[in-house]
Amino acid sequence: MAKVVYVEVVSDHICPFCYVGKKHLEEAIKACGDEVDVHVRWLPYMLKPDVPTEGIAVGKKSGGNKDKTLANMGKKVGIKFTGKASKTPNTTMAHSLKHYALEELGSEAQTTMQEKLFKSHFTSGAFLGDVDVLVRIAKECGLDGEQSREYILSKEAAKSTQKELDKYKKLGISSVPSYVMNGSFALKGAESPEAFVNAFRSCPGSKSWVWSNKK
Repeated sequence: MAKVVYVEVVSDHICPFCYVGKKHLEEAIKACGDEVDVHVRWLPYMLKPDVPTEGIAVGKKSGGNKDKTLANMGKKVGIKFTGKASKTPNTTMAHSLKHYALEELGSEAQTTMQEKLFKSHFTSGAFLGDVDVLVRIAKECGLDGEQSREYILSKEAAKSTQKELDKYKKLGISSVPSYVMNGSFALKGAESPEAFVNAFRSCPGSKSWVWSNKK
């Protein structure tokens, strides 16, 4: 019988290493085959919580070693880091939308949305603080556009997102990506696929801890 592993990924949509980490996680799941049954859900973290809702302009890219290193890292896993984004968004609404996808459609749909959010920001340069951009992504993932708009603009959504942000601060998570497996902190950073495979094998069993999501 395959070992069941529930992975909670604490991340932010504007973190390039979170995107790379997602690809490494997916490689590891594929490499394990039938050995493990992995379920993934995505939880919020804000790298720049003080960014206003209208966002802040991104400075001109230097094209230096840091940018080239990131571009090469992305290329290895099929990510195009284009640097097209002209503004850094406040990611509260994007996190709220991601939570809404989990509640309405389940963890697989939420993972699909997470990919679209990353790609929209890092490859297309879309502004994730724009409600219309988020509604478009919601519809692409199978959610009702107007219901999604209503939710991410609601006080309920903001309150729920803040509650989750506070929860992971209390656990001592201060950098992303961070990975919790079957309720125990396991990894942080854009770890290699091999590191994820080892973590799947060594993390505690899931019998005493299972998230509530039957969608």
